[in-house]
Amino acid sequence: MITYLIQNKCLWEVKENGYFKIPIQLQYIYRTYKIQPKLSAGYNLFSSASEMIVLYTIGINAGVDYKIANNLYLSSAFNSDFAPFFSEFLSYSATVGLRIDL
Repeated sequence: MITYLIQNKCLWEVKENGYFKIPIQLQYIYRTYKIQPKLSAGYNLFSSASEMIVLYTIGINAGVDYKIANNLYLSSAFNSDFAPFFSEFLSYSATVGLRIDL
């Protein structure tokens, strides 16, 4: 299971809004080789920084990690969000970062 907190800023109708994204997802990483594919899916909670609105979406993600050292990985992923009640595709993003296994 993975979770983390992301703070984003968007420009909607010339007004700057910020929101927080809190994913609660199950993740599978195939850890056999130096290049490790991964898949995750679960719920994402979005909360507006200026208004008390919470939106639930379904997140589906895929990516690849590359083993640099014993517990250190270069991580990349493609993330997407869908609104379950509206049957709409909401957003997508590509991320690159470091993963440290404790």
